[in-house]
Amino acid sequence: MYYLVKVKYDRTGENKPVTEQYVFDTDSFASADYATRKAIQPFATNDVQILAITRMNIAEVIGDAFGLESEAQAMAAQIMGKREISNAPDTWFKVKAAFITLDEKTQKEKRQSFAYLVHANNLDGAHNLADMELRKGMADYTIESVTETKIMEVYTVDAKTAQD
Repeated sequence: MYYLVKVKYDRTGENKPVTEQYVFDTDSFASADYATRKAIQPFATNDVQILAITRMNIAEVIGDAFGLESEAQAMAAQIMGKREISNAPDTWFKVKAAFITLDEKTQKEKRQSFAYLVHANNLDGAHNLADMELRKGMADYTIESVTETKIMEVYTVDAKTAQD
């Protein structure tokens, strides 16, 4: 289960509080709260204030772990004489995809939508990464939307980490 956590804290070296969003893949609200405090505390000069924790209906997190999309963009930009793009993705996008199935009784198309979090440098990169991942399946689909989020990072919390 994915939880979106909105947190407010004073970042080390800054005089004003920042409000950021993080996603935790964990089993409970309490675990998401604990993991947030543990993850943010090294960067905070005071207590971490949890503003909200909400469940996210996310089917999967798709990351550009090897910077493949970014490398291709950098090569294209270099060929076109533009400045080089960083290899490390820095933005999380929410991609909504609809899978198309045929209802055997009515012989009508049925759409079922799912949301994905994709780590990429831009909208096109997020669309391409989601498309590459969804092509691995056998079902027909369409990507309905790609939107940039304010999510800073996505963490996976295992049972051992949640108990430390």
